[in-house]
Amino acid sequence: MTVLEMLRKPRPESPADESARPPVHPLVRPFVGGAATAAATLAIVLALVGIAASLAHRADLNWGEIFGVGSALWLLTGGARLHVDQVIVAFTPLLGFALLLAGAVLGVRRSLRREGPRRDPYLAWLGGYAAVALLAIALTFAGPIRTVWWTVPVPLVGVPGLALALVEMRRGRLDDVVHRLPRWVRRCVRPIVQTSVLALATGVLLVLISTIVHWHDVTAVTRTLSPGLTGGTALLLAQLLIVPNLGLWALGFVAGPGFSIAEGTGVSLGGSSLGVLPQVPVLAAIPGPGHFGWWSRLLLIIPLLLGAYAARRTLAEIPRLARGRVKFAAVAVTVVGTSVTLAVVDLLGGGSAGMERIRDIGVSAPTLAFFMALLMGLGAAVLTLRDWLRLRR
Repeated sequence: MTVLEMLRKPRPESPADESARPPVHPLVRPFVGGAATAAATLAIVLALVGIAASLAHRADLNWGEIFGVGSALWLLTGGARLHVDQVIVAFTPLLGFALLLAGAVLGVRRSLRREGPRRDPYLAWLGGYAAVALLAIALTFAGPIRTVWWTVPVPLVGVPGLALALVEMRRGRLDDVVHRLPRWVRRCVRPIVQTSVLALATGVLLVLISTIVHWHDVTAVTRTLSPGLTGGTALLLAQLLIVPNLGLWALGFVAGPGFSIAEGTGVSLGGSSLGVLPQVPVLAAIPGPGHFGWWSRLLLIIPLLLGAYAARRTLAEIPRLARGRVKFAAVAVTVVGTSVTLAVVDLLGGGSAGMERIRDIGVSAPTLAFFMALLMGLGAAVLTLRDWLRLRR
């Protein structure tokens, strides 16, 4: 054995060396894991903002302001509201929120063990995440944007708490809490989630179809802005992040109440009245002003079909020979639960992008919940009644 090989060969540790190591507190790993999770997503946003600001031709932000703006955008993505020059921006990009939540879920999986105590590791993980979130709030004071204080708990505790609940529920570690719920409620949870995801995906699909149909108008607005390579990339990324928000607007359209883009504008099944719209290319996919034909009423079939799907998924969770009253009650819970879930997501997405004409945009969450529950209830009632009649024969 050469001298070089002897140096490369690791020296075996003796029991005395192992005993000399200071013990690591069991809560260090979850705390560091929570902090690292938040820091990783924050670093990604800061890097993107820094690259965009450094490559933009007209950018005159220093690095302190870049960090402040990036931190504010990270908090906005997590559900906080921002205060810019006495204007409140309440518009959370839902796809960005989903990506932030996915990162937190991944962090929980890597930081928390499947076995062992729960309460203290949970608090340590949440504390680590919240510590970095507080650092992001402090960084915003270096820029021109501030957070609205009463919305801070959403990115501070809401995002990591939801990720923690999702992971531990899937691991089965929250079964003792879940089993305290009534059985009929537990049977409706899965159909509510499935129907809500399908409804939102349907809205996104409608947005994509409308964008393809009006592609010429979308590209015309993009050319008018002349964003350049860096600005065009940032503009495309921003539009992708708000696609789920637009999907909720599309659901409001097919359910009847419609949505608004700016003050004095509105789009519903009866027609659209559009004025001067914000210079966002994807908004050019909205049908032009005027009355729609009779065919637009056919879009009401979409929420009816969603209601039928909700009933089908709910009935699959219930014993075939259960009483009709039990089935109708469970289906009703699924329909109402789905409508409320969509309304909550719409509230998270927000409905204000500034002041004056764009201080109230999108679809009203209570109105969306009411019309979706009404139309989905009709579709679900038809399918549930059909199932009940088949069993009586």
